[in-house]
Amino acid sequence: MRKNFHSNLLANPKIYISLILIMRYSIMLQVVASITLIFLGTATLFAWLQYRQVTDEASIQTSNAMPI
Repeated sequence: MRKNFHSNLLANPKIYISLILIMRYSIMLQVVASITLIFLGTATLFAWLQYRQVTDEASIQTSNAMPI
């Protein structure tokens, strides 16, 4: 079976080329998906940093201090 498969590939180069193109397309799709996820992750991180509630540490310390 395996010998027959390889001989068919050598006899018909169109099949071999199409398999290579499918593998390249698969790898390219994985690279694009990975880069997209990285961009979405960094965009989410920066959006969270920009819109998070920032508490002023000085006001927290003065509100917890005992009045003199």
